[in-house]
Amino acid sequence: MEMLTGKMAHKKNFENLEGSTANQAVYILEQLKIAEEDNYPVTFSSNEKGETPKSIVDADGNVATVFGGHAYSFEKLDGNIVCLYNPQGTGHLRLNTRVLLSEFSSASVLALEKKKDKNLKTEEPII
Repeated sequence: MEMLTGKMAHKKNFENLEGSTANQAVYILEQLKIAEEDNYPVTFSSNEKGETPKSIVDADGNVATVFGGHAYSFEKLDGNIVCLYNPQGTGHLRLNTRVLLSEFSSASVLALEKKKDKNLKTEEPII
């Protein structure tokens, strides 16, 4: 990643999301807000395996489908609603944290930092 962007990559994983406490849900929302502000890519992995469809109720009260064993990209936060993009192009999701934590097993945040010059106290901008 550094060769492409000039920035070091640091991956933060959230494992075993199912059964998270209220404090953990708040923490995850805080981390998603930081990722959104800094344009860090975030992916969520759904529970189950084999692209098995499961009907759920989304944050707007609509029936939606989550595919098991599937990756979704974090799109944005809308208040406390997590908006996920399905890379297949359809079936995007708007989920409250309760449904998010019950239907997704893990999330990964790829944070990028500016490369530091060892001789400088501050970060050197990459051009």
